[in-house]
Amino acid sequence: MEIKYYGQSCFCISSADGAKIVTDPFGEEIGLRMPRLNADIVTISHNHFDHNNLSAINAGFTCFDKPGKYKEAGVEVEGIASFHDDCRGKSAEATSFFASKPKEREYAISATSGISRTKKRSR
Repeated sequence: MEIKYYGQSCFCISSADGAKIVTDPFGEEIGLRMPRLNADIVTISHNHFDHNNLSAINAGFTCFDKPGKYKEAGVEVEGIASFHDDCRGKSAEATSFFASKPKEREYAISATSGISRTKKRSR
C-alpha cells in the first residue's frame, strides 16, 4: 500500500492491487495547488469547498459522501455518521468517517457527508 498526502485532508491511497482512493480533494481557494488525480474511489467528508473539489479528479471514479457500506474496485468502504461541530450536528451538517479495507490491510479515512453521490462520474 502507498499513501500520498496532498494537503488539507486530501490523501491518495493506492492498494497493492492498484485500486486508488482519494479523500477530500480541496479547492485551490485554500492557497494550495490541487493536482489532477486518477482514482477509482473518492470519499467526500463534507460538502465544503476545501473537501469536495471533484473537478480535480479525472473521469471514471465512484464518489461516496454519505454513511453506508459500499464495495468498488475490490475495496470495501464504510461511511460512519459523525458530526462537524461540538453540539451533535445542530450547528453544522453531519459528517462521516470512511473506513476502507483493501485485500492486504485495513485503514480508516475521516470524512463528512452532506450530498449524495454514489454513481460513476464521467467528465
